[in-house]
Amino acid sequence: MEFFSRYKKILMIAGFILLSIAIGYLIYLFFFRSAMPEETVSGGETPSGSSTGLPSTGAGGGSAISGDTGGRLSFIESESGSVSETAKGGATLVGSLVDSPTLGARAAGNSVVYYDQIQSQFFRLDALGDPIALSDKKFYSARNVIFSPDGEKAIIEYPDGANIYYDFNSEKQSTLPAHWEDFGFSSDGSSIAFKSIGADVDNRWLAVANADGSAARTIEPLGENADNLQVSWSPNSQMIGIYSESVTYSADGGSQEIYFIGLNGENFPLLKISGRGIVPLWSKDGKYLLYSAYSVDDLMPKLWMASVSAEETGTAKKDLALETWADKCVFSDGGAVYCGVPRDLPEGSGLMRDLAATSTDDLYEINILTGSKKKIASLAGDYNISGPSISENGSVFYFTDSLTGGVKSVKLK
Repeated sequence: MEFFSRYKKILMIAGFILLSIAIGYLIYLFFFRSAMPEETVSGGETPSGSSTGLPSTGAGGGSAISGDTGGRLSFIESESGSVSETAKGGATLVGSLVDSPTLGARAAGNSVVYYDQIQSQFFRLDALGDPIALSDKKFYSARNVIFSPDGEKAIIEYPDGANIYYDFNSEKQSTLPAHWEDFGFSSDGSSIAFKSIGADVDNRWLAVANADGSAARTIEPLGENADNLQVSWSPNSQMIGIYSESVTYSADGGSQEIYFIGLNGENFPLLKISGRGIVPLWSKDGKYLLYSAYSVDDLMPKLWMASVSAEETGTAKKDLALETWADKCVFSDGGAVYCGVPRDLPEGSGLMRDLAATSTDDLYEINILTGSKKKIASLAGDYNISGPSISENGSVFYFTDSLTGGVKSVKLK
């Protein structure tokens, strides 16, 4: 007893140390050691310093490659291991032209113009893919950018409602009224259409003006129906707006009547469509309207093509049997339409588009005359196509990746 009394404190300290060591060892066994990779040998040992190969994509034998090469290409190999540099139906390389987040990117001739959100500045890519500033002027904190078709003018919208028009050639700037919104350029870039939303419901109009905001004139009163009208300037300048009106629900899942607003107040034949939530896109000559609408049955977006003319509208209307939105498409000068089509769409995406915000797209080609379609590219990587456009020579498909805001490209030929 004397021994234990004399060495009690020492024994307690020693016991505590031993217990701590034991607990620490148990933690190591159960957590850290089990998490460490085990060395395995298959077909012989791997020599020190040699490569064991690229990691699997999990897609059945392909290899993952990321980052840019000299041609600014980033991709993931397909299961077969072959990836085409041009859109030929299979896995296709995607060029990374601008990595930083952008606004308004579009083709201008055989190049691309865009607003860089990091640098708060406008650029054009040169023949080597290097950015050339369109102006030394910086436009901080832009919310939205609308380029003219030739890329030489732009309207910049700000979070506080302010709007600026800028001409990059003349470096002319003008301020547009804050109650103007939803801008659209004419095909030659000389004029704009917009909604003038006054505080008084009786002072809300569809209107047009010169691109710099001068010589504004009203076209059509909007009243309480401003949300039902989309500014959409047809390439032949006959029409500047599309007004949609819901019709009573029917067996086809609900429908709408579409009215086209003429530049000079003309009345055009209406277009009856199945579905709701129309998203329109004009063909290059203004004779056809590609549009998407969702059915109230399954709430999924469906793509359609319809003829539009001052005499007859909707006489040639075709269901293209693709689930996507028209603003993920672009018309080429050659008469084809190229569309980003999600591989998988969550149920209800037509009504709540945010559900498809992270969907991965493939590229399809549609023949305007026959309505036939084919997948021309499985984009090698995860990309969500927005704001598509095509180079003047028809060889390159450009788009903004919604997931990153960067500008990408796909070679069509």
